[in-house]
Amino acid sequence: MVEGIPWARDALERKDLARFLSAALVNLSAASTEEGKGGLTVALDAEWGAGKTFFVKEWMKDLRIAGHPVVYFDAWANDLGEEASVALMAEILEGINDWREKLPRSKKLATSAGDLTKETVRSLRAALFPVASVIAKGLVKKATGVAVDEATSPLF
Repeated sequence: MVEGIPWARDALERKDLARFLSAALVNLSAASTEEGKGGLTVALDAEWGAGKTFFVKEWMKDLRIAGHPVVYFDAWANDLGEEASVALMAEILEGINDWREKLPRSKKLATSAGDLTKETVRSLRAALFPVASVIAKGLVKKATGVAVDEATSPLF
């Protein structure tokens, strides 16, 4: 088993699910772009120890092989309280820059990529509050075992 080969250690055979999700997201992204809408958000939720990290890391290998830009952000490893949003933005910016470096060198393309990077950073700032809320809820669930939505639901 080679570490760099996607799904080499996948005892639960989740490769087909990842490939289905990839195709679905590519189609949804294309449709969203055609309609002039923003990006997509995907949430992966399962119990602790269910294999979410393994799934995401293997899926990332597939996506990179297919030529998609991928950014991995571990909210638990970057649990910096109020500064988590800064770490998230830095990771996304680094991922964009890494992907941009792989683009063919042309002045027009470089300018377009630079403009896209600036636009993405502006969009990230606007989207940061909802993302920070999701991360905070996840941290509360990790620490207490209770989802914030469950804790705030009426008892009757």
